Amino acid sequence: MGFLDRIFGKKQPDNKSSATIGINPGSTSTPKVETISLEKSNEVITFSLAKKNVSNIIAEVKMVLDCSGSMYDLYDDGTVQKTIERLAPLAFRFDDNGIMEAMLFNHALVDVPDITIENYKGYSRANFNRVVGGGTSYAPAIRKLTNEARRGCFSYPVFVIFITDGDNSDKEDTRKALREASEFEIYFQFVGIGGASFNFLEEIDNLSGRRFDNAGFIEIENLNKVSDEDLYDQLLDEFVDICKDGTLKTAKVEIIDLSK
Repeated sequence: MGFLDRIFGKKQPDNKSSATIGINPGSTSTPKVETISLEKSNEVITFSLAKKNVSNIIAEVKMVLDCSGSMYDLYDDGTVQKTIERLAPLAFRFDDNGIMEAMLFNHALVDVPDITIENYKGYSRANFNRVVGGGTSYAPAIRKLTNEARRGCFSYPVFVIFITDGDNSDKEDTRKALREASEFEIYFQFVGIGGASFNFLEEIDNLSGRRFDNAGFIEIENLNKVSDEDLYDQLLDEFVDICKDGTLKTAKVEIIDLSK
């Protein structure tokens, strides 16, 4: 029985790539209201994928979160927690084990527990507030994932949701790290929150010397004003395309048969 089976009590098809989130009112693992909320998010993800003729993708989903000093207010006012709750359903849908590995960074890396369906509510306050501070360096997190890929740790493409509130202090090192990472099947979706300047991230689409375009950037100035549909459309746009076109060889993609 797979992860989603255990949580929702719903039998999955044998093909993993067909996994969906279902509702079982009798389940004791997840409160009913929360389960319904996840089901709604899953329906929106399905709709976003269908716009690209895709019914499902299997990927390993990671979340990398900025915990530098400038992020303090965004943790304190609940913005980071809301962001986690809006994005976690992607992992519950795509990841082969329904778990999103999380990583904090400032000028270094901070280990935190994985994000799961049991702990994603209240996750920020439970794990992050005590470590907020310091500068902003992107390269260490990028290199950690690259080194894991080099060791053969991943069976599927890696979709990294990389959340930050502003530009970094290690721009040249980040360029180098992204070029190195492009040798592996890792896609970095940078998400800017807080309304700061993101000049560097806006330039990465044109970064030369990469095997493929392994990074994208979207800015979300006010999460409350962005619908789930718009959010998932923006997040998945480039990643779905490179899964479909064969750039990522380990991608498991279900294409919708329009002839039926």
